[in-house]
Amino acid sequence: YLFLMILFMTVFMSGQLLLRSVMEERTSRTIEILLSSVTPNQIMRGKILGLGALGLVQMIFYLIVGLSIMHFKELASIDIIQIPMFLIFFITGYLFYASIFAVMGTFFTSEQEAQQSSGLISLVAIIPMVFASYFITNPGSTFTILSTYIPPLTPFMMIIRLGTDSVESNEIVYTTILMIVSCWFMLKLSGKIFRTAILLYGKKITLKEIITWVRV
Repeated sequence: YLFLMILFMTVFMSGQLLLRSVMEERTSRTIEILLSSVTPNQIMRGKILGLGALGLVQMIFYLIVGLSIMHFKELASIDIIQIPMFLIFFITGYLFYASIFAVMGTFFTSEQEAQQSSGLISLVAIIPMVFASYFITNPGSTFTILSTYIPPLTPFMMIIRLGTDSVESNEIVYTTILMIVSCWFMLKLSGKIFRTAILLYGKKITLKEIITWVRV
C-alpha cells in the first residue's frame, strides 16, 4: 500500500502540474515565444523530464518518510530488493501518463474542462487501488494476472504483486518490456498531436482531427 500510494501521488501530482503548465503557456501565448527558440518536441520532452525529476525527488522523500515511520512503529518491513523494481515501474508509469497529460494541455483553455477530462484518466489508474484488497489476497488469479498486462494498469499492478512475492522473474522482464514499448508508443503518438495542437486557438479539437494528425 505504501508503494502504491507513493506511485499514485507522484505520478498524478506531476501530471497535473504538466497539464496546467502547458495550458497556461498556451492561453498566455508564452508558448509562441518558446517555439521561436526550440521545437514542439523539445518543449514536450523538457517538460516531461523536468517534472519527472521533480516527481522522482518527491517519491524518494515520501519513501524515506514512510520507511522511517514503519521502522519507528515496528510495522512490516520492505525488502530493499523491491526498491529498484519500484523505480522501474515508477519511471515508466510516469512517462506513460505524462505523455497523455502533456497532450491534454493542448486541448483546453479552461482549467475546469481540463480537470474534468483528467479525472477520467485518474479513474482508470485508481482501479488497482479500489481492488487492491482483492489483488493482494488473490495475486495468482486470472483477473489479477490479466490486469497486470494492461499498460495503463501495469505499473500499479506490478507494485501490488511485487509486495505479495507472487511475481516470477520472467513476468518482471515481460512487464518491463511492455511498459518501455508502451512509453515509446505514447511519447511518439503524443509528439505528433502536441506539435500540431499546440498553436490551435479558438476551436474545439475533434477526435477526427486527432486521428488525422496521428496518421501524418
